[in-house]
Amino acid sequence: MEASDDLPVDVLAALGRVTWNAIVLEDSVGWLCSSIQPVDPQTDNRVITKKIDEALGALKDWPDSPGRDQARAWLQRARQVLDARNVLLHARPVVWVGQMPDGVSVRQMLGEKPRNGRYSERPMNVEALSEVADLLAGAKAGWREVLLAVAETRNHG
Repeated sequence: MEASDDLPVDVLAALGRVTWNAIVLEDSVGWLCSSIQPVDPQTDNRVITKKIDEALGALKDWPDSPGRDQARAWLQRARQVLDARNVLLHARPVVWVGQMPDGVSVRQMLGEKPRNGRYSERPMNVEALSEVADLLAGAKAGWREVLLAVAETRNHG
């Protein structure tokens, strides 16, 4: 690989953090969906967005309850963040070579094209990748409480 394509170790670590947070968010979503629609998450081969859509559909039939409302809100947020994750993890590496106005001669970017959006380029640096990792971690926050609320609703709803 040419030197201009190599990523610094700190950028690779930040990319690893994005990947890890994406993995644990998707796992948490899978467990919550299987709590709403009982399915063994270890053998359920549906894509995560299908699990979310079907769990949200099942929640429509549940009686009004804080647990149902928490689950719906959490899954909707997770769905948005997982869509953003897909955009990043399916991005194209872009390397700009040449003298930039800031004096940099090589700039590494991620070319992102959401399904229903405009193409954009994200800097391939620790700061930009950390924002995505934090977004993923933030979306996972509270999932245990939501899982407990769903269980309570299922048992008493």
